[in-house]
This record gives sequence, C-alpha cells and structure tokens, in this order.
Amino acid sequence: MNETIESLEKDIENFRKGILSSSGLIDELKKTQEKLAAIPKDVSKIVDKKNNEQNDHFDNTIEGFKVDTINLVGEIKEETSSLCKEILLAKESTSGFKGEVDHAIANMKSSVDTVVAHIGGALGKYQEALDQVEAKNQELLDELSAKIENLEKTNDDKFADFSVQVFKRLTQLDININNGIENIQQANFQYHRVAAKDGKDKCSSYAVGFMFEKGIGINKNLTEAASWYFKAQQDSAFNPGLERAGKARARIKNSAVIAPDVYRRDS
Repeated sequence: MNETIESLEKDIENFRKGILSSSGLIDELKKTQEKLAAIPKDVSKIVDKKNNEQNDHFDNTIEGFKVDTINLVGEIKEETSSLCKEILLAKESTSGFKGEVDHAIANMKSSVDTVVAHIGGALGKYQEALDQVEAKNQELLDELSAKIENLEKTNDDKFADFSVQVFKRLTQLDININNGIENIQQANFQYHRVAAKDGKDKCSSYAVGFMFEKGIGINKNLTEAASWYFKAQQDSAFNPGLERAGKARARIKNSAVIAPDVYRRDS
C-alpha cells in the first residue's frame, strides 16, 4: 500500500509539472483519472489481504486510508479544476494578445506603406528638382561657354590688331633708326671728307677711305677708297696711319678690280 501511495504522490507531482504544458494537459488528466479509477481496485486487494491477516486492525487502517484517499482525491480534483481554469484564462489571454499583436502588425504595415508612399513621392520631387537644377546648370554652362568663345574671339581680334599695330610701330621704329643711323653716317662722312680736304684732321683721309670701302654714309666705291688710303699714306703727320692705310690699299688691290691709275702712284 505504501508503494501505491508513493506512486500516486509521484504521479500527482508529475501531473503538477505536466499541467504547465497546455499541449499535454488533457493526456495527464486522463492518466490521473485512470489512476484514480484504479485506486478502489487496489484498495479492495489490500483490504482482502489484510482481512486474512488482521481483520480488526486492518478495518481501522483501511477506513483511515479511505478517508485520506478521498481527501487527497478531493484536493487533486480541486487543484486540477483550478489549473484548468488558469489554463483557460491563459488561452483566452493569449488569444486576446494574439489579436492585439495582429492589429499592431496591421497598423505597423499600414504606417510603413504610408511612409514608403511619402518617401516615393519625396524621391520623385527630389529627382524632378535635380533634373531642373541640371538643366539650369547646363543652360548656364552653355551661356558661359558662348561668352568665353566670344571673349576669346574678341581677344584674338584685339590681339591681332595690337600685333599689327606693334609690328607697324616696330617697323617704323626700325626705319627711323636706320634712317637716323644713315643720317649720322652721312653726316660723319661729310665731316671727315671736309676735314681731310681742309687738312684740319690728319686722320680723316683714312676714315674717308674706310667709309668708301665699306659703304658707310656713302655708296661703296673701292677706287675712291684706295685713293683716300693713298692720301693717308702720303700724310707724314699721320704716322700711325701709314702702315694701316698701306694694308688697306693692299687688301682692296687683292680683292677687287680697281683702275690701274690708282696703284701706278705706288711705283
């Protein structure tokens, strides 16, 4: 009998643990009912066995066991009923919570769809604005390119005109310089020629010969150059020029065809 009670207590403990799982609750209840149904049979067996041994003592023990068993069964039934109520309430709460979750999910989905729609509209407006900005930038770029092209063309024309003006002025300046040099050379030639004839400058004969030889201030004339070099040689006062004038006459004689009269005076 003690083994039966211990088994029953284990079953009750297992039942208490099992009722926490709603999926196995019904199976545990059925097993408990089967065990409860089997208790009278076990009790009858125990009673018969004890009657054979000690009828009086066993009757009292059996009666006490019956009372304890009935009380225990009542407690189990009450606890089982309470647990069933709690399970039903939990199911109802879970069902309500599931409805709230579904409703929240539906609201969230609606909000997300609304946000997505707003974002799509905003992106469309942004793209439209971006296209307008790009078009305006391209328009400004084309306008700027046209202005730069016109400016370059204007600058090229101005630079061309400036270059022409500079070239003309440089050309005129070169002409003026050449004319000035030529005038100076002519004046210098006239000065030395007059000075040589008057005998005021003994070096002038050599200078006139040199200018005739090189065509400076006067047209080039080698014959005249040789004559003036000869005159410089004959001028005893112009000692430093004697050797130079002789070399100049020799140079002319060797490099050009000059009238023989010019050089007969050397013999």
